[in-house]
Amino acid sequence: MFAIKSAKKLLFAFLILGGGIGLATTLTDEFEIAKNLELYANVYRELNTYYVDDIPPEDLMKSGLDAMLKSLDPYTTYIPADEVERFRSSITGSYAGIGTRVRAVSSGGLVTAIYPNGPAHKAGLMAGDTILYVDEVALNGKQLSEISQELRGKMGQAMQLTVHRPGQPKNLTFSLRRQNILINNLPHYEVLPGKIAYFSLTTFSEKAGQHLGEALEALQEKEKLNGVILDLRGNTGGLLSEAVNVINVFVPRGREVVSIQGREKSQQQIFRTLNLPIDSSIALAVLINERSASASEIVAGAIQDLDRGIIIGQRSFGKGLVQNTVDLPHGAKLKLTTARYYIPSGRCIQSLEYENGEPKVIADSLRQAFQTLAGRKVYDGGGIRPDLPYENKEWLSLKKQLLASPAIFDFGVQYRSKNKLPEDLEKWSLKAQDFDDFMALMDKNAYLKKSKTALALEKFEKELAKEGEMEKALSQELASLEKGLSNLERNKILAAKDKILHLLEVEIVEQEKLIAAGIAHSLKADSCLDMALELLGKEKKYQALLTP
Repeated sequence: MFAIKSAKKLLFAFLILGGGIGLATTLTDEFEIAKNLELYANVYRELNTYYVDDIPPEDLMKSGLDAMLKSLDPYTTYIPADEVERFRSSITGSYAGIGTRVRAVSSGGLVTAIYPNGPAHKAGLMAGDTILYVDEVALNGKQLSEISQELRGKMGQAMQLTVHRPGQPKNLTFSLRRQNILINNLPHYEVLPGKIAYFSLTTFSEKAGQHLGEALEALQEKEKLNGVILDLRGNTGGLLSEAVNVINVFVPRGREVVSIQGREKSQQQIFRTLNLPIDSSIALAVLINERSASASEIVAGAIQDLDRGIIIGQRSFGKGLVQNTVDLPHGAKLKLTTARYYIPSGRCIQSLEYENGEPKVIADSLRQAFQTLAGRKVYDGGGIRPDLPYENKEWLSLKKQLLASPAIFDFGVQYRSKNKLPEDLEKWSLKAQDFDDFMALMDKNAYLKKSKTALALEKFEKELAKEGEMEKALSQELASLEKGLSNLERNKILAAKDKILHLLEVEIVEQEKLIAAGIAHSLKADSCLDMALELLGKEKKYQALLTP
């Protein structure tokens, strides 16, 4: 009886029965949970006391928690106290630091982006710099979370950075003070030809809807607009409330735009637009791609279900799960999936189901049909399907592969170490020699990943060698086939030369002149954007796509 009582105390500490989650458990459930917590606590204590090597108790506990949560879905995670601030800043879009995005490398923290007007920007740090020391603390060998912790701190706190810059013979030092960094969720907007307003919304952090509405009003005060393009490509989401606010910019007050429902149907929440819209009639196109997720899909899905605009691009990611955070003892948090969200037609866009932590794709045959407000047919599961798809699968696949490697970023750093961008970028472009330099960089660092076919062939070859059945003639045939596959991948790059040069230009501009300039430059050769511009210039075609 004592063991059960002790386990129930543990149960409360773990916030499984307590802490306001409010699970309706039976007596059998309580006993099973208490019994298993007692077992867990005893194993944890025995390992901590008698295991042959010293084990930091917090590491052991984190491993256990991570393993338990991994069996659920990838969005249910334990957040240790030392990572809570970083998690909070990802939601609010603000933190006290120096205004950089970094990646952990062996020698320290590689700066991959600089935020405008932050301490790092004002001090002169640049993308491609590697931060070696923060004051006297060496960053070599540290994890990203440890590097972030060193860079962030109290408002106004002074710090000195020791930095390696490519092309510089000596390390550089920078003295600066941490300040509140507010990441702009609407880094670029402008009026494009045809009086079409373009807005790039990169995250749904605080005031995203307000910023979008104010920007639209500012442009409308200058001239009469014929349409709006809202670019959500690469926007992985953020606050649900801001998704509703963004929709409200274009949708009248009082419309249901999203609902969430968990295990208890009585706890369903319905979210409606609360304010007067900025413009509920202007022609609207929303751009999405496979990296548009969560809040982006709420916006695109609601706009589609309400027949308020046309969705253009690729099928979105398909994240229809809602997460809430629960406070844990000692400053830690638990982020857990509590519900699914449903857009106005009644459909859920979650692409995957999870069983023992493993994703299971929902078959197309199991997807249900729903109707938009006007009666157009739409489907649940699998993300948001565009009304006007942009299909260039070979290029999109290659682009994804290039951006997943360091190749584009590294070339940008290499180019900037030898060249200075002109103030006026209108007449600037990369040349054929620059593409040759890029290919040389690709070859030197073996950046191009092998195709699935090449990997399968490599595995087959190893199996043959293991079994001793690799004859010389067969070995030569396989080597020839491998070379052919390698040439095939290389030829794909060569065929996409112009697109890759533009991709490299955007990277160089963003590194040198920051994100807004990079986005503006990217619009000069954007096929998906061109589709939107053409559509918004043809009212009959636009209306036809909104008609059942």
